[in-house]
Amino acid sequence: QWLSAVLMMLACGVRSNGAVCCGFVAYGFGVECVGLFSQPVATIQSVRRFVSGALGAVLRIALILSALFAFQYSIYRMYCVAGALAWRGNSTAAAGSGQHVHAFRSEWCDSLSGLSYGHIQSEYWNVGFLRYFEVKQLPNFALASPVIALTAAFAVAYAKRMWPTLLKLNFEEGSGLWSGRVFVFGVHWVAFVALCVLNIHVQILTRLVASATPVLYWYAAELFLNRDKRRPAGPHLDTARTDRSSTQICPRRPLHTSRQVNRQTRVSSSYTPHAVLFYFLVYGYLGLALHTNFYPWT
Repeated sequence: QWLSAVLMMLACGVRSNGAVCCGFVAYGFGVECVGLFSQPVATIQSVRRFVSGALGAVLRIALILSALFAFQYSIYRMYCVAGALAWRGNSTAAAGSGQHVHAFRSEWCDSLSGLSYGHIQSEYWNVGFLRYFEVKQLPNFALASPVIALTAAFAVAYAKRMWPTLLKLNFEEGSGLWSGRVFVFGVHWVAFVALCVLNIHVQILTRLVASATPVLYWYAAELFLNRDKRRPAGPHLDTARTDRSSTQICPRRPLHTSRQVNRQTRVSSSYTPHAVLFYFLVYGYLGLALHTNFYPWT
């Protein structure tokens, strides 16, 4: 657990959205609490384990966030402490000409949180709740729509399969993708997509999700590898059957109709996984060509 916390701290130091990794620590502690207090009578030992587990979770979360707050503190001292920074608009030229470079204090220095990210993103990038919901941004939403659709499809499929198990707080039942152990990763994926759609520049959603959650690839592989297993049960190919006792012909679906229905079922069941594979290939190769040639592609 502490090794994973150290790795999450490093991730949080590289990108601020690594702070969401704290949710995994909180989830692990929650599952531990379910196991501790599932017994009808709480013992002294279970209470001690609860206290030690809570303390460990708090310390691991503090460790993860320490990299983020250390960076923010250094930025605060650099930009907000009086006389800590001189204006660098043209510092090289000013130093060469002997001109004085005046100090300044950023607006976010006096905010309640003292964090630079919120002010910079809101002031210069127009990042905020529902700010990107404009007609002119429809092409960017279209660019992110495949990942949004995959996220919604996974959420619905997982809820249908695992809802009874999750209501019993059983996070060990199931296997593979359809397991209670995947629950926390699925919540991370869905919550991350919802946060991005509602708050940030939606065109960067695909690369953010692709680098943040492995469940996207698990679900895509599940669609493709199990395309035959997921085929809905259709009418079987059979012919008319004669009842020996009464020599009455039992009505059955005609052979050519059964073949047609099975063919349509087979096409519809294989369309989605092949479309997902085609999207991944096109997005990867097209993005590689456009991005390396300085065309807009995120």
